[in-house]
Order: sequence, then structure tokens, then C-alpha cells
Amino acid sequence: MRIRRLLTIVALVAIIGVLLGLTTGYVYRWRGQQYKEGAPAPGGPGTEPTPGIEPAPGPSVPDPNGPSRPPPGPDQPIPPQIDAGPPVPIVDHLASGTSGAAGAAGTGAGTGAASAGTVGSAKGPAKRIALTFDAGWVFDTTGDLLDVLDREGVRATFFLRAKWVEDHPDLARDIAARGHLVGDHSFSHQDMTRLAYDAREAELTRSEAVFQSVLGRKPTLFRPPYGAYDRVLLGELNRHGYRAAVMWTIDSLDWEEPGADKVEAKVLKNARDGAIVLMHVGSHDGLTALPAIIEGLRRDGYQFVRLDTVGR
Repeated sequence: MRIRRLLTIVALVAIIGVLLGLTTGYVYRWRGQQYKEGAPAPGGPGTEPTPGIEPAPGPSVPDPNGPSRPPPGPDQPIPPQIDAGPPVPIVDHLASGTSGAAGAAGTGAGTGAASAGTVGSAKGPAKRIALTFDAGWVFDTTGDLLDVLDREGVRATFFLRAKWVEDHPDLARDIAARGHLVGDHSFSHQDMTRLAYDAREAELTRSEAVFQSVLGRKPTLFRPPYGAYDRVLLGELNRHGYRAAVMWTIDSLDWEEPGADKVEAKVLKNARDGAIVLMHVGSHDGLTALPAIIEGLRRDGYQFVRLDTVGR
């Protein structure tokens, strides 16, 4: 009798275990499907979840102006019904004979300052250089930065994260009203080479809608977050009406806040005719160094230009 009762209890426990296992597996599969379809996923401060992003494996490099950057991913496949079109040019410095910048199209993946397929620097009586500022999350020093540029009579190009524009529309309008060129820096500042095709499309479409709503027009220049791009992204940018993917010649590294003297030295030491300088909205050391950078470049015979003719 006791043996029969014991066997009955063991059988019931086994049945309950099987049922729990099946239920748990179903829940995990359901949650996994939700995640793939765009449920909120972990990300940096201020990011918005984008459908289709997969968790980034491997080490990452901290960036105070944005979420950690995962290693570059392979080209994402294009759905067979979509024709992404030819790639836009990749630009990393000013082209010969223009007041802006241009470059030849590149087709591979890359990060940071581009090198392959770009056009040589201009030669002429006045050397030209372009200051560019990326805006990701920080905004509190934007007015001070614009005041410095006003006092110095310099017009620059700002690449704004669309979520930044959405959160601070008055600042975005002020940047444009003071005569600066505005470019797109994506909506949520994710490495777009690691996003599925549909997620990239969502990033671009959402970003364009914000710029259209706040500024009354869509930018035609795009700076990929972290400078990460691939062939597919360049084709998508072309299909969305962008003229070029803009990189940089000189990375000031001002977001690291290494000291204003080091930011100044980094820019002045590496300055050359046709250079595009990368700086950041919200960098205190960059803001402090900016007047000395402008003075030093002018002393060396440079004039400051916007990137109006990029890709034309």
C-alpha cells in the first residue's frame, strides 16, 4: 500500500514537472518573438527601442555621448522586393574646387573617418576647413556653443540625433536660425550596421518625420552613428534622398573631456586644407577650446565653410 502511494506521488511530481517545462518553454519562445518584433530592449540612456535589433555580442567601447558601440556587423540582406539603389558618396574631407565637400561612392563597410573612394583636398589661395558638431544626448551648453560661433563669425554643420531634436525643438530651430547647416545623425544613435533592414528603415523614416515636423524640411546629409556604415546602408540613404554619408578628417575626441588644451592641440596639429573636424555638442572641453581653435586656424590661413555642396 505504501509502495503504491509512493509511486503515485512520484508520477504526479513527474507530470507536474513536464507541464511546467512545457509552459516555461512556450513563454520563453513567446517573449523571444516579442523581442524580435520590437519589444523594449536594453539600451543606453535616452535611446528608443527600434524593431529588429539583435543583442550585440562581444566587447564594446564606452562613449559618454551615446550608448556603447558594438563591433561592426556584416551587410544586412535586402528583401528581394526592395531595390536600395546605388550607394551615396562617403565624404571625409572637402573636395577640390567647391565651397563644400564631395566624395566618390564607397561600397564596403567602415567605421570612423573614411579613406577609400574620397576626393583630394582643394588647392587655392585660401585654405578651407569645416567644423562639424554631433548632438546625441547632452544639450545644456548648446546656447553657449552657438554664442561662440556667432562671436567668431563662423558657420558650421550640426549633425543632430532626431530624438534630441524631438526633445529640444527650440534648440534645433535656433541652430538653423543662426545660419548653421543641419544634418541627420539617426533617430536613436544605434550602430545601423547591426540593425535588421526593417529596423534601419524605421530609424530613417522616424528621423525624417521629426526633422520635417520641427524644421520644416528633411536633411540631405547623414552622419552614421559611430561612423559605422555598410553597402546596404549607403543604398538605403540614396533611396531616402540623402546626398552623402559624412565622416570626418580630424576627430577632436572632445567627448572624452581630455582637457581643452589637448582638444585644441589635436585639431591644430592635424589641420590641413579641406579637413572636416568632428566635435560634439555638450563637450565642456570642446567648448572651452573652440575660440583658440578658431583663432589658431585663422592665423594659419583657414576659412570656415559649411558642407552645403556635399554629394553634389
